[in-house]
Amino acid sequence: MVTMRPQRYDAETTERERAALRRAIVETKPFGAHLEIGTAAGATLVDMITTFAPGARPRFVVVDPLTYFANQRASIEANLRAAGVEPAEVDLRVGLSWPIYREARKRGERYVFQFIDGNHEPKYVMRDLSWTSLLVVGGGVCLHDHSAEFPGVRIAVGWFLRRNRNFEIVDQVDSLVTIRKTSEGRRVTVSALQRRSAEALGVAMQWRRSLQKRWRRLSGRGRQIRTSG
Repeated sequence: MVTMRPQRYDAETTERERAALRRAIVETKPFGAHLEIGTAAGATLVDMITTFAPGARPRFVVVDPLTYFANQRASIEANLRAAGVEPAEVDLRVGLSWPIYREARKRGERYVFQFIDGNHEPKYVMRDLSWTSLLVVGGGVCLHDHSAEFPGVRIAVGWFLRRNRNFEIVDQVDSLVTIRKTSEGRRVTVSALQRRSAEALGVAMQWRRSLQKRWRRLSGRGRQIRTSG
């Protein structure tokens, strides 16, 4: 079901984060496919594509279920056209990243750069990080909202780095973290156990948020009673 949200044509990254993202793209390998997971209205996608001059742009693959807000695809295409990019130039794959990743892996796809900004629940971040199995040595991956406000992202990145010592953080600007693949390592970067653990953690986090909301309502009701008395 499509969530009714206002159309967005602005990027959900800060200006400093967008500058860091472009820098990460420039500093990685110049040729090869680029991936974005979670594109919102496509404004950050435009920033990434236009880092390259027309006629010298690599292939861009975008994975998104297109359920973030109404008319999301139309917003993405409007942003692309406004920047002089034809939507047909982008390989837009509609759906969740995990099943699409499994198809890409079967095809032997490889990427030089990846930008992850999808659902921030830990189980989804871990699934998105599975795409790093398709990253070439020297390739980079940026994740947005790596901050205390979104613990699912920080926890998933921490688990990922502990398993994959051939990846290292090379930069962080505001909530945008950049990770580089320094050498060959595990063929599968995210294990089935990590995916299951992230799913269990997400359930626990939801329960905690629910209890906190209930406690705040009860506390507020108690203050009202004391005040009226």
